[in-house]
This record gives sequence, C-alpha cells and structure tokens, in this order.
Amino acid sequence: MTPTTTTTDASVLVCPSRSALVSTLHSLIIQSFLASSSRPSFVLAASGGSLPSLLSGLASSFEAAGVDPQWHRWHVLLVDERLVPESSGDSNMGALRQHLSGTPEGGCAVPEGQVRAIDYGLLATDGTADDAAAAAVAASYGASVAAALAGSGGRIDLCLLGFGPDGHTASLFPGHAPLPADPTGYCAHLTDSPKPPPCRITLTLGTLNDARECVLVGSGAGKRAVLGAVFAGGGG
Repeated sequence: MTPTTTTTDASVLVCPSRSALVSTLHSLIIQSFLASSSRPSFVLAASGGSLPSLLSGLASSFEAAGVDPQWHRWHVLLVDERLVPESSGDSNMGALRQHLSGTPEGGCAVPEGQVRAIDYGLLATDGTADDAAAAAVAASYGASVAAALAGSGGRIDLCLLGFGPDGHTASLFPGHAPLPADPTGYCAHLTDSPKPPPCRITLTLGTLNDARECVLVGSGAGKRAVLGAVFAGGGG
C-alpha cells in the first residue's frame, strides 16, 4: 500500500449531550455513505471501547433521513483489535457486532461476512498470542482489509476513531517503538501494549491517514486534558 498525500480540512464539533453526539455522528456516517454512491462498496472502520455503543440506532437514523442504507454494500473493519476470543469482554469485534447487526441494539443488516473479524484460529487454544501469532493475525487481517477495499478505490471511506486520556488512538501509543507492518502495509501488530491486553493488531498510521474521512470521537471529563494539550500544540 502506498498512502496518498492530501491536504486535510479539519472541523471541531462540540455536542452538549450524549444524544446530540449520537445524532451528529450518525449524520456524519450518512453523509459519508452518500458520498460513496459511485463506488461498489462503502467501507467503515471503527474503534472499540465505548465507540460502538454510539452506533446503536444507526438504522433508524438512516430511515429518519430517508436514505436507503444498502447494507449489502457495507464492509466494516476493525481499527484495532485485542487478540482475545470474540466472546471476551475485551473484544472490539464483539461490541461492533452487537451494534451493527440485526439485534435490537443495532437494527442494521450488514452481511455477517462483511463485518470483518480477525482469524481467531490463529490464536492459541487458550485464546492468547505470542509475537509469531500476532504477526500472523496482522498479515491475515491485512489481506482482509485489502479485500474489503477492492470495491472502494483502495481507501477506507470513513474511520471512526476513539482516543485515550494518554492520547493513543487505534493501538498506536505515544512514545511506543514503531510497529512492524504486515506485507500489505495496512496492518501492524504489537505484543507489549501499554494498556492491557498486551497483544493487539492495529491499522497502520498510513492506512488511517489514507482514509477519505476520519472522525475522532470522545466524550467525558477524562478526555479533557489530552484535548487541551492537542489544541495548545502539545499533542505530539
């Protein structure tokens, strides 16, 4: 993968409540989806943590906007994943499936095979991973990302990124050594995450930067300090 270099326009949206944040986020997703109409696929990448819960009711938001979501066109990628079984409470995919499926929380109908999980068969029988296994999972997921992007011009349409109080996004941590990318260049792995669990895969910075749009989503007092540092020019 060779990332493109583009000029970036950025906006800051401040929402007075969680419900306003959900409404604003859903509107941004709908706008991004509509902008993809000339391509066979719409590719959404999403972080884990509290972010998937903000996707609840997305189908209703499409309906209220009078927009056909065409779920068959969607491919949903993990921005990053903890190398644990999907049944684990630490699994980002478990949360995404809950809110992007036909469940009452989700109401969406993205085809199951197009909500792209890691290959859990590459984990040890106890659900853990060493460096070799983590590298294999990253390579496998890089290939899955490449397949998803085949119908979107080789780029993610919209990345929804959370961020931590330490300033990390995806599983890209401030001050961490550079991560080894998989052969496609889309994905990387680490086994010493500063935040548990230690073994993870993540989309690379180049992959995120190459997305057509990225939305950084945060709420709560715990994010105030890092946002203050960023706007003061101390975000690294």
